[in-house]
Amino acid sequence: MKYFYILACVAFLSCSDTGSKIVDAPDSGNAGSVSFMLAKTDLPQSISSLTFTLTKAATGETISKTVYVSTDAVVQVLFEKVPTGTWFVKAVAKDSSTGKQYGGESTVTISEGRVTQLNLALVLTGTGTGSLAITINWPTTAPFIDCPTNPVLNKRGLWYDVRGVAYGAVLADNGKYKMWFMNYGILNGAPFGTIGLAESVDGISWARLGDTVLTPTSGTWDAQLVVPGSIIKENGLYTMYYTGAGAGGGNYNVGTAVSQDGIHWTKGQATILPSVRNIGGAGVVKANGTYYLYYYTSPSSSIYLATSQDGVTWQSYAGNPVLTPGAAWEGGAITSGSVIFENNTFTLVYNNIEQSHSFGLATSTDGIHWTKDARNPVFTKAQTSSWTPQNVAYPHLVRVGSELRIYYTGISSDGVDHLGYAAAR
Repeated sequence: MKYFYILACVAFLSCSDTGSKIVDAPDSGNAGSVSFMLAKTDLPQSISSLTFTLTKAATGETISKTVYVSTDAVVQVLFEKVPTGTWFVKAVAKDSSTGKQYGGESTVTISEGRVTQLNLALVLTGTGTGSLAITINWPTTAPFIDCPTNPVLNKRGLWYDVRGVAYGAVLADNGKYKMWFMNYGILNGAPFGTIGLAESVDGISWARLGDTVLTPTSGTWDAQLVVPGSIIKENGLYTMYYTGAGAGGGNYNVGTAVSQDGIHWTKGQATILPSVRNIGGAGVVKANGTYYLYYYTSPSSSIYLATSQDGVTWQSYAGNPVLTPGAAWEGGAITSGSVIFENNTFTLVYNNIEQSHSFGLATSTDGIHWTKDARNPVFTKAQTSSWTPQNVAYPHLVRVGSELRIYYTGISSDGVDHLGYAAAR
């Protein structure tokens, strides 16, 4: 008979008593805590105990603990202060009725800020095999940490933002920070999006400079909503690349608007890629005299590139797409957020479009060929400070002083959008 055991191994600061009997053993190091948790329903009924032994490859140091299976729904074994490094893992499950046991061992590298998947086969004495999946996670050393005072911007509760505020796009500007955002409102029973502006000296406390600085234009391609993308300031002039949608919310595209003060805007190009339908993202950056636009299309699942020499006339890259999904967490589809260019390197933040959104990073030296961060996903809903239980979405990457931040939209339990951020360690 085959048994398939699934164990979640999670690092955390404290835990509650599950009622399972745990035999203590000496712990060492100061890297974190590791908890093996297993639903009792995943075990054969006759299994009475499980023993987990970790042996460090470099030193021979051994940590061993045993849990006796009771009537509790969850079996848990906690290892505290486990140092990072390579460890031999051995698991033994004993059968009280027959005296037989299942055993298996493997090697795992415990690293800060990374998630490691280990498949360990438990072989029954005599016949039968099973599998044991161990996931090791270190959320206390995650690449990005949620701001403890999130959200940093909320709705006013008027008709134009009754559903909240979303799509925060932040620009460092003359010693301060400006954030353009979409007001998620309802007009005549249909979604209606306008753009507002707020200002901050630290990127945390924001004061509104204008509630609706850019609005849809009736009867045009952006009659239903306008969503801020990237904002570039050159020679004292702001250029906003924004996504718009026509009546009924169909046929999304990207257009431009210009402003002298960031508050009063004049719309420019209606659509910068008229031959491409249903595009969004509008992640624009200027690097070495060339403008790079990263966007996605519906129903495509990848990220595309267009370039321009003047920010007005754009050409889609012939080798599109430039970034495609592949990792399990990406779920088969990714969309772009924003991109920055520092020290001759492009850094792009993107998200998956699964039910529980997560954010990833990718870097490039030419804006075309990308390398995904080995720590991906760098931020997930599970890493928030519980202020956004439904979802996280629409990431925007920006440097605030010396700190790299991802501003994002969080959806509260009542379905209302708010804006928060996570900062890199």
